[in-house]
Amino acid sequence: MKKIYYFMLLYIGCSFNQGLYAQELYSHRFGEKGPPIDIQRVIDRGRLVVAMHKNNYAPFFSDESGTLIGFDVDLAYNIAKTLNIPEVEFNRASDSFDDVVKKVSEYKADMAISYVSKTLTRQLKVLYTEPYIKLRTGILVSRSYAAQNNITEKNLLMALNRKDATFAAERGGAFREFTRNVFPEVKLIEAPSRLDIYKSLVDRKIDAVYNEEYLIKVFFKKHPGQAIYYKPIYLENSEDHISIAIPPDAYNLKEWLNLYLTFRREKVAFDNLYDKYVTSNIKDLNGNIEKTNLTPEQNEKSEKTEMKVGS
Repeated sequence: MKKIYYFMLLYIGCSFNQGLYAQELYSHRFGEKGPPIDIQRVIDRGRLVVAMHKNNYAPFFSDESGTLIGFDVDLAYNIAKTLNIPEVEFNRASDSFDDVVKKVSEYKADMAISYVSKTLTRQLKVLYTEPYIKLRTGILVSRSYAAQNNITEKNLLMALNRKDATFAAERGGAFREFTRNVFPEVKLIEAPSRLDIYKSLVDRKIDAVYNEEYLIKVFFKKHPGQAIYYKPIYLENSEDHISIAIPPDAYNLKEWLNLYLTFRREKVAFDNLYDKYVTSNIKDLNGNIEKTNLTPEQNEKSEKTEMKVGS
């Protein structure tokens, strides 16, 4: 009998504690007045703090004109407006995308809207919304290296995974992790920035880059003459998901943002963003307007070499 009473008391005690926990969780999620606490704390401050990389990544964000503009900038302002938050502060103290995510995980920003990719490592530190843009992934490979090593469309992924192949990825960027996963055998150089990757390509210091269409297309927009040296190959059924990162306990904010993105019903294509936010005068690494050295026939040939391969 004593054992029965003991287990009955234990059951009642556990049920009582679970009830308190549920009450505390309910209070945390929904608050006592108005919106959930993780949303209300931002509204009460009257300022939405958005983490953003310090470098420019047009068409997502850039202040080269003296004013911060871009798709991510507009998205941040529209989110604030929808939540009736009068001010937006952009925290641009991060020199890597990993650090942008870190700012959010340490509650130094309410969210990161900064051309941020989802990765397994980052997912351990923050929450992510559904992607607001999906970019095709691809490989920019040296034509001469591909020819010397019999690398073709069919054997691309296996043939490029070799120890004498040199790749580059941005330090603290998602494709450092992605490249290691897809091409574990290659020599990977970590470049300080996207522009350093471009310079390595122009100087013929690397054989290939695994990234998405943003890096590949902007490279050719800035350096159209390089099309005779490098071939872009886009992978089918492979995408980079660009999403908003939020603090690890902001579940209600995540759900609100997902609903917000659903209601926008905006199909975002990279080419459209580039045309909208970036001027036609593309400058090279020295700040000069770069003109193509290709003849019309070479331009036509380079366009036809944009191949697709299954992944």
